[in-house]
Amino acid sequence: VITRELLHQQKELVIAKQMMEPLQAKPEKRQKAIHDVMVTFDNASNTAKFSGKVHIGKDQRIVEFGEAAQFNKGDYHLSEGANTLREFVPIILKAVEGETGKLWFKQVVVEGFTDTDGSYLYNLDLSLKRAQSVVCALMDSSSQNSLSIEQQKRVQEIFLVGGFSFNSAKRPNISK
Repeated sequence: VITRELLHQQKELVIAKQMMEPLQAKPEKRQKAIHDVMVTFDNASNTAKFSGKVHIGKDQRIVEFGEAAQFNKGDYHLSEGANTLREFVPIILKAVEGETGKLWFKQVVVEGFTDTDGSYLYNLDLSLKRAQSVVCALMDSSSQNSLSIEQQKRVQEIFLVGGFSFNSAKRPNISK
């Protein structure tokens, strides 16, 4: 004989299970969506236009511009690779604006890197300036392959500048 209380508990379990299913599926959907977008980036990077210039780390969710975003030692002015950046970023924006991208992509972090020479604070400053230089190149309206006004607005909305010093594990020498 099933009691009223047992029936009530069974109904609650069914409701709880129904509520949990979307939550449990969400991480899997997110992982698949991000993977699909990264595959799109990878396919684009393997075209003749970008081959050897843009590298995709699908597992790390990284778009690396290698030679296109090289800087001279101790400098933060972007080399001639700015054109490659301006040509690839529309691919990123298109993916971010797609149905999947709108659900799962919230920001793009542009990171600048340095070598181990110099102090922690020097390298942190240099890495931030390098990342800023990349974003400034995307916002440059004077080049032949400039981003559209709408693309520049999206860059402003979702691109963040970050710095990373290779010697960030070092502690700055603050003694006099």
